[in-house]
Amino acid sequence: MSVFSPLSDSELLHLIGEDDRAAFSELYNRYWRLLYQSAWNVLQDQESCMEVTQEVFVWLWDHRAGLQINSLPSYLRAAVKYKVTDILRVNKVRDACFVNLDELDALNLSIEDDPLEIKELKKVITILSG
Repeated sequence: MSVFSPLSDSELLHLIGEDDRAAFSELYNRYWRLLYQSAWNVLQDQESCMEVTQEVFVWLWDHRAGLQINSLPSYLRAAVKYKVTDILRVNKVRDACFVNLDELDALNLSIEDDPLEIKELKKVITILSG
């Protein structure tokens, strides 16, 4: 049992605001499953859920000095919701591009002779994959 276990969330947040890594570790151990499960309910993908969980905790650490949180579980679930929404939005755009490319292929059109189209396509692919 950690010396931080009996501390409340607000006490941990106060210590984290003072750069206490051990308090942050306690907070992580206390809530990572909640974040992961919240992401899993929507994404159903282990890698994406781990990424969301990590990003929320990294953001929390990066902004530790100015945190003003009343209900940490609610705050963390909301943060996961926004990260999941971002992932879904990015995936939707990416999938739409692939659908459009499939449709282009189905129409049996060729852009091999048009250097401008090739350049534009490479630009779009670079933007979407970056």
